[in-house]
Amino acid sequence: MLFNLAEQQEAPTAFGRLNSRGVPGVSLIATALVMLVGVYLNYVSEKVFQWVTSIAIFGAIWTWLIILLSQLKFRKQLSLYTCSLKS
Repeated sequence: MLFNLAEQQEAPTAFGRLNSRGVPGVSLIATALVMLVGVYLNYVSEKVFQWVTSIAIFGAIWTWLIILLSQLKFRKQLSLYTCSLKS
């Protein structure tokens, strides 16, 4: 994923480099290190998994709530617009 992001210029170019075998080594090492930090934090405190899960769930619910509110407002404005055209 980091390699692809680097190719699209969404991540530092260092993650887009390939070694002599054509493997994105820097990206693999960075990903492995981040995963190791996650494993360590989960080992030290079992609440870390709950925190991360709670943040992800809150983000998903917030997104759907905003979509719902936008859709309701859109439908209200659309019905007002179509009523004014009929008059």
